[in-house]
Amino acid sequence: MNRYRALPSPVRDENFKGRLQQVAQERFGETPVYDSEGARVGNRREYTSVVFGGAEPLGTGHGASKQEAEQDAARAALQGLGAASPELSTSKPSKPARARRAPRQKRQPAAPAAAATEAAPAEVVPLHAMSEPPRSRQFGEPIE
Repeated sequence: MNRYRALPSPVRDENFKGRLQQVAQERFGETPVYDSEGARVGNRREYTSVVFGGAEPLGTGHGASKQEAEQDAARAALQGLGAASPELSTSKPSKPARARRAPRQKRQPAAPAAAATEAAPAEVVPLHAMSEPPRSRQFGEPIE
């Protein structure tokens, strides 16, 4: 008998949808219905779910996925129905916040290096002063 006392306590059940289905069928004789809707918030999606027992809404939940939103709505519905259980008293575990990147720095115009050191202007050579006659760019033949 003592060896059973040394076993760890059972893991908390976080299947609020299944538990709500049991409670709703016992109380109302109906299966709960979920109405979920997604919306884009910035670059991610946010889902909102409402659980109905018959025609009346029992709870509302939010989450990053449709499943999370429905679980949150079921948890809220169970709290509203007063289905007391130890796992309902604890708050929903939050995900760790992701670190945000620092905003980009604005580009500074490059300091003109040529202004600091004055370069000599390019030498212009007239065509008639060249030693070879000019050639065609396409065929390389001398231009007359």
